[in-house]
Amino acid sequence: MAKFIDTFRDLPHKLHLGGGGKAKATDKQLRQFKEFFDIKPACKFGFPECATSVAYDEVLDILAVGSKAGEIFVFGAPGVEFYACHPEVGEVNMLAFLPNEGRLISLTSDNRLHKWELNAPEGADQQQWRIDHVAVLEVGPADGSDGQRVTSIAVATNDAVWLGYESGRIRVVDVKSWKFD
Repeated sequence: MAKFIDTFRDLPHKLHLGGGGKAKATDKQLRQFKEFFDIKPACKFGFPECATSVAYDEVLDILAVGSKAGEIFVFGAPGVEFYACHPEVGEVNMLAFLPNEGRLISLTSDNRLHKWELNAPEGADQQQWRIDHVAVLEVGPADGSDGQRVTSIAVATNDAVWLGYESGRIRVVDVKSWKFD
């Protein structure tokens, strides 16, 4: 710790004065400064930047928000937040909750449908819950060519998710097997 403090205590004396009396740091000093003071966030909190989609579960009273960076934020009771990120980076285009199940469906910009589960230890309150990635299904080509881009998701029952495509086609995904019917 003393070495760390001494490095910066002597920093003003180690700066070289250039023309005009202005102080200039050497490359090594700049690297040290950046290394010691380069602060990165340790956790995510608050409303996400660049929100792209929203879903709400009336029974569990939770709100899910997807972002352009592929992140999903789930907000519950005051002070309760969960955070998850898609395995592959891609914009979250759509979100939908399966009613009364604590499961979330997300569609990313690379035309993949993801299934997430909200899990909690037995008898735990909302603050101990977590969100887990369960499955992924490729629902069309990544670039959405030939009208194969999904434009809408509908959840009518807990057994099926309906996908509407640009071309007008409708496909049904069985929730339990996570395959097309």
